Amino acid sequence: MFVITNSCSTFYRLGETAALLKILLGELHAKTGVEVPFSIENTFIFDNESFRFFALYKHGLNFLMKEKNNYSQSWNKSIEEFSRLIILILQCDLHAVKDMPSLNVVQLLIHKLSRPVAGIVTLIGENIII
Repeated sequence: MFVITNSCSTFYRLGETAALLKILLGELHAKTGVEVPFSIENTFIFDNESFRFFALYKHGLNFLMKEKNNYSQSWNKSIEEFSRLIILILQCDLHAVKDMPSLNVVQLLIHKLSRPVAGIVTLIGENIII
């Protein structure tokens, strides 16, 4: 599944993202043999502006009616996409995560490496400045 955000500027379409994803997924398939399906059925397009608007509105910020209408359209589109996403998730087969030890090992390794990697990034940044 693919979730695309900040889509208002592309009128809730993928725009250039689709072509770039197809290239990346093609490269992944060529290198690993893993094919990741990419279609409109498993792609969900949201815009976070409606969520920001809703949060600000709930905290008492006033908006013009024109702004409310724009954000309302964005909200409705995001709700429509969110509903499609939830329906697809509910149709997925369940799997027992504990029966997947390699993923658990990788998750633990990533967690353990997060601090050392952050330290390395900091050192690189400091050396670039010098």
